Amino acid sequence: MAVVGTVSRASGTANGAQSGPVLKPTGLADGEVMLAVVSVPIVGAVTSVVTAEDGWLPIDHFHATAVAPALGVTQAWFIKPVPVAANEPSSYTFVATNIGGARVLVQVFRLSGRARTTAGIVKASASRSTSTAATATGSISPTGLDDWDVLYSGVTRSSNTFTGPDTEIDDYNPGGNTSSAIYALTGQAAGTYSKTVTASGTSGTGLGVIVAIPKYVAPVIPSPWRVRGTGGAPVVADLYVRGAGGVPVKITVA
Repeated sequence: MAVVGTVSRASGTANGAQSGPVLKPTGLADGEVMLAVVSVPIVGAVTSVVTAEDGWLPIDHFHATAVAPALGVTQAWFIKPVPVAANEPSSYTFVATNIGGARVLVQVFRLSGRARTTAGIVKASASRSTSTAATATGSISPTGLDDWDVLYSGVTRSSNTFTGPDTEIDDYNPGGNTSSAIYALTGQAAGTYSKTVTASGTSGTGLGVIVAIPKYVAPVIPSPWRVRGTGGAPVVADLYVRGAGGVPVKITVA
């Protein structure tokens, strides 16, 4: 199971306000990856740009604009690799632009055994501006390695709870006319994925997002580098190399 622990949440205290800081997820461990989903009510067709603190890598911004003013929504997804959990701050702040008359929501959770960069992540979204409860996510087709975390969300510019066809990671409805739910399928084979998330009530604006995050695969250490112990017997040892952006990557060899 690559999605672990409980979700850390934060929202704006009033309509039109930024979200407050979101706490570091409980139990965060060395080598894990955090994923943040930021839902922003937007003004008409003007989309939002979400800025994260250093270390957060943007997967993408996804938008649903509506015909009616002040009824659109943007959802921004980020990941952050965590080489050493003890070095992480106690909370994180995400700043959004063009906030409409509802609340900004932030949901952060932990992933284990997942890619530490955005390279290879497959993504899609779909939006609607008709007054229905069901929102499609769009379709993705990850290929190659048969070990993907498929994560998807439904978000509305109304206060709703949600129903999806898979394991629900979080259903966040703090009031204030923005609500978001996140679902996960872990350890999935390559293939085509599209989902539909259904809200508890109809709303004029809905957005569905779906991403597939690949498993992290350590490089193979050639046999001349094998570690030998007493009498030449192989032993297990942890080596560290520098990965993308200088982030330490642990390699276990025997």
